[in-house]
Amino acid sequence: MQQGTVFETFANKYWRDKGVGIVAYASSDQIYVDLALGRLDAVLDDATSSTASFLSKPQGADFELNGSEIYDKSLFGKGTGLGYRKGDDQLRATIDQAIVEIKADGTFTRLNKQYFKFDVSPRN
Repeated sequence: MQQGTVFETFANKYWRDKGVGIVAYASSDQIYVDLALGRLDAVLDDATSSTASFLSKPQGADFELNGSEIYDKSLFGKGTGLGYRKGDDQLRATIDQAIVEIKADGTFTRLNKQYFKFDVSPRN
């Protein structure tokens, strides 16, 4: 995993004391080079980033996402968010309504299947 990320914190918190060797890298590019060369057994990273930067490329052809989604609210918070100007209630309402509509009409599911090999639905 990349140094200084929530993934490094997670691995150190839950896995280091269980005998898992944790190796942190300065950049994700270095991580995927070592994975492809067999110097690492696995990588802990964001599924979207892993897919875009490694799995969808030729060097990632022999690899796949595996395991369950990891989650620790104290480390990850509520998850991915969208930022907009504080107090811009009209923009917030417009975005919230658009999300409701794309979920209701199936657009979200269609785009999820088109662009991702995993479910990117938000947690409730």
